[in-house]
This record gives sequence, structure tokens and C-alpha cells, in this order.
Amino acid sequence: MNSLRWKLAISLLLVVAIAVGLSVYLTNRSTKSEFDLYLKEGSQYYLERLEEGLSEYYSEEEGWENVQSIFDNLPVLGGSRIILEDSSGIIVADSDSEWIGMYSEDLTLNNPLQIIVSSQEVGKLYISSPRMGLWMGRQGHMMQPDSSFPPPEQIEQDLEQNFLDRINRSLLVAGCIAAAVAILMGLILTRQLTKPIKTLKQGVARISGGELSHRVNVKSKDELGDLSRSFNSMAESLENSEQARQKLFADIAHELRTPLSIIEGTIDGILDEVFEPTKENLTSIK
Repeated sequence: MNSLRWKLAISLLLVVAIAVGLSVYLTNRSTKSEFDLYLKEGSQYYLERLEEGLSEYYSEEEGWENVQSIFDNLPVLGGSRIILEDSSGIIVADSDSEWIGMYSEDLTLNNPLQIIVSSQEVGKLYISSPRMGLWMGRQGHMMQPDSSFPPPEQIEQDLEQNFLDRINRSLLVAGCIAAAVAILMGLILTRQLTKPIKTLKQGVARISGGELSHRVNVKSKDELGDLSRSFNSMAESLENSEQARQKLFADIAHELRTPLSIIEGTIDGILDEVFEPTKENLTSIK
């Protein structure tokens, strides 16, 4: 496991694992949040469109008589339950046909959507989302009458497109974050791997500059560590060779100093005519 090959493999695996794991985590959280919002928006959008149709129904019928017949054939999204109460608080329509005639205050209903006709409240609309476990609506919302209910396929198609658009944006953000983290981890791991190489490069420059006593300090036990120890061994050999060369030059200079001084003195004597250039003196110089 001290091999540089294994370190590179583990580093790459670590970067990939972090990037993939972070992408999955962020995508999962984003998908769950966006899906809950998708269901909530679907219920809200459908409820508002239903309120438009009921406002028109009340205007035409001048009351809620036989409104249950609409609820009996009403397409309900995602298994939701829809309740309609009149202005006196009595439930006049129920998509499950269970609470008709009961007072809404006796039930756990909340967050109604008001139905306004001619600036007067004529009823309240409730919808329950089975996934959210809540009654959802928006109080005080006034809509103009509409001519028909939208088909559920159209509603679901619009909501699904919005949902997919948000998911795609979330995936893009998650991918960018994961890529940034992966790049950061890669830079950190790369720095750890290239630091010994940089140290060796600086060591080579100092040795080539004549600083033979320099040694690199690399504690890793991989191939780079072996290379560093070989470098230090080479530097020590070069330093010993340089010391031996200097010692050799010093010894040679010391050994040559006496005979060269004698030769120089004899030649100076001959030039100064102190000695005759006889065969004996020349032989001494030779």
C-alpha cells in the first residue's frame, strides 16, 4: 500500500466516491423537496381552477343545489379529497360523499379557499393531499368565473414540466457542487503527491549550484521516498568525492612546494650569476 501506484489509485477512487456520493445526496434531497413542492403546487393549482368553475356554477344556479353531482364526477389528482361548504359552514359537497350535511367546524379542516361571487363569500373549498397529510388552500383569494374545468391531463402535464425543469436545475447545481468539491479534493491530493517531486527539484538545483551538503527531507515510503533516499546517497557521494579531490590537491601542492622552491632558487642563482650554469647545477635542476 506504500506504492505510488496504489496511492494514485486510492486518490482517484476517493475523489470519484466523494463526487458521486455528494451528487447522490444533494440530488436526493433536492428531488424530495421538489416533489413535495410539485404535489403542493398541483393541489393548489387544481383547487384554484376548481374554485373558478364553482364560482360560475353558483352564479348560474344561484346556489349550491345539486352541486354534489359535479363532485361525483370530479377528477381528483393524486387521490386528494375535496370538500365544499356553503356560507353557513355546512358541507354541501364531498368528493368522498361522506361528510355532506355536517358542519366544517366539527371536522379538522383548515386553510380554506374562499369562493367569491359578486364580492360576497358564498362558500369555502378545502383539499387534502394524502402525501402531505394537510389540508391546503389559500385564504382570501378572489377569482373571476371561468367557463370550464381544465382537463387533469393538462394540469398534470404543466406541473410535471415545471417539476422536471426544477429537477434539472437542481441536478445542474448538485453536479457543479460535486465537481467543485472533486476538483478541490484533487488539488489537495495532487499537492500531497507532487510535494516530494518539488522538494527533489529544489534539491537538484542546489546540488548543481555547488551546495553538495544539501539533503532532501522526504518521509514517504513509496517510490518517491526511495528516489529521495537515492538522491541523498548521491549527494553524499558527490560531497565525499569533492572533499577527496580537495585533499588530493592540497597534498600534491604540499609535496611539490619544496622541490619547486629549490628549482626556482637554483635558476635565480644562475640568472644572478651566483651559480655557474655548469653541468652539475643543471643536473640538479633537472
